[in-house]
Amino acid sequence: MKIISILFCLVAFQLSAMAQKINESKVPVAVKDNLNEMFKNPTVTKWEMEEGSYEASFVYNGVETAALFTPEGKFLAYEYAITSSELPVAATNYISTNLPGKKMEESTRIKSAAGLVSYEVQVGGKDYIFDTNGNFIEIEEKHDKDVHDEK
Repeated sequence: MKIISILFCLVAFQLSAMAQKINESKVPVAVKDNLNEMFKNPTVTKWEMEEGSYEASFVYNGVETAALFTPEGKFLAYEYAITSSELPVAATNYISTNLPGKKMEESTRIKSAAGLVSYEVQVGGKDYIFDTNGNFIEIEEKHDKDVHDEK
């Protein structure tokens, strides 16, 4: 069940490549209210529709963050930028072993509403996905800029 939940969250955030930017006026009040309650009134830099869910991009405590909600305002997951030193050792070992000489471009920690954690590491235009322990799950091609590409 944990793997299914992790994969659900990963798929939800990976769909950001297919996300459609929307105006804040089109975001349901329940979504905005829950976001404001959870993250103490963040300044949203971008709203996107992703497969029927709403993603808010914002800076929280000085870190690029994105949160995903259903149209009814139910929290699904959030992700935030981390340094490579914050990745599980197994993930960094995987990258150094399987991608020798390649540089990690960015790293993200993803946490689902159920509290499940996974990691996404961008290397060479691809996203390498790892579970909470740093075990490799899959590779996803980058199709578009996501919230962490806009610095």
